[in-house]
Amino acid sequence: DLREAILQEQEAARVASDLPKVIPQVKAFISSGRSDYAASLLRSAPPHLIYQPEIAQLVDSVQTQLQKQAERAKAAQDLLTRATAMLAGDPGGVTALLGSAPDDLRQQPEIQSLEQAALRAIKEKEQEAARRVAELQQLLQPAKALMARDRADDAASLLQASGPYLKDRPEVTQLLAAVRLQIQQQAERAAAAEELVARAKAIPASDPAGVVAILGAAPDD
Repeated sequence: DLREAILQEQEAARVASDLPKVIPQVKAFISSGRSDYAASLLRSAPPHLIYQPEIAQLVDSVQTQLQKQAERAKAAQDLLTRATAMLAGDPGGVTALLGSAPDDLRQQPEIQSLEQAALRAIKEKEQEAARRVAELQQLLQPAKALMARDRADDAASLLQASGPYLKDRPEVTQLLAAVRLQIQQQAERAAAAEELVARAKAIPASDPAGVVAILGAAPDD
């Protein structure tokens, strides 16, 4: 009837008037990735717009975008959890893990912050390793110099007084073994010299040739 036709015309006019106000705003929010704002705007849309095909399509688009954002957020959180657990022990593994992540995840501030922390940790480890190498050389070189001057006891004291992280290094344990061998050899030479002197002293003063023979048969050292 006429009344119904008028009402329909009025409804169509309201829709035609209101749709251009809502749709561009919703699309702008979707384009900028602000689907939560788009959803809020759609929820507050006038009832006469809710069932319009254009609005229904926008609702589907917003729901799809919200779902993708939720999936990305979960993926980012999972990535953060894994990388954070690795950071203290394996910062290099963290940079490899984050470096292989999709770009949209790597661009998130939390991921970038963690990647920077991993890079700083790598640099600190490299600096610490370089410092320990320098300390190791500062220990080994004087010890070797003492050995070269037959001061094995002093070399042993120097090595044994080093810090725990140096004392357990293979280079130090090997050099300490060589020092102890040198000390043993020095003790054996000293004992042999004492025995030789005792034998020479035991020869009568009337037999200097015997003394010369004993000393002449002794090793050069």
